[in-house]
Amino acid sequence: MRVLRVILKANSEGTITIIHAHGDNISLLKKYVPRFQGSVLGSVQTEPFDNLVNYGGFTDGDRCIFLALNFKCKRIILSGFDFGLKVGKYSKMGLNDHDASPRKIIKLEFAQFLISEILKKYPIEIFTLSTNQPINGLKSITIKEVEEICKK
Repeated sequence: MRVLRVILKANSEGTITIIHAHGDNISLLKKYVPRFQGSVLGSVQTEPFDNLVNYGGFTDGDRCIFLALNFKCKRIILSGFDFGLKVGKYSKMGLNDHDASPRKIIKLEFAQFLISEILKKYPIEIFTLSTNQPINGLKSITIKEVEEICKK
């Protein structure tokens, strides 16, 4: 809940918050979205409807990159987005770290392709805190380097 308080505070102080709708988080959306007092953008991975927009992408990680491109970002730092064969506990509610399923591996291969195409076609820097990244042009960095980038 501490993270939610921080996000709500930032939103009330002017930070635009992007909330992504999944089929499995509808009850959470109904519970928490009304608590946001500032600017909110709604994102969805299906056909857009009402105030929801599909910015493109296939997985949450590359979908965030497409969203950032829409807003003309020049630099993106990915955290918690790994292309390895292990899936972290935050990837799927209720599951701890586990081996990626064949379906998950295919999804990550699509994400790799999309991110590699973005890096070829757009003047953008994409960094990752993951050391397991097979994409040409995606730069692995440390948290200390993130601090330095954020000071710029």
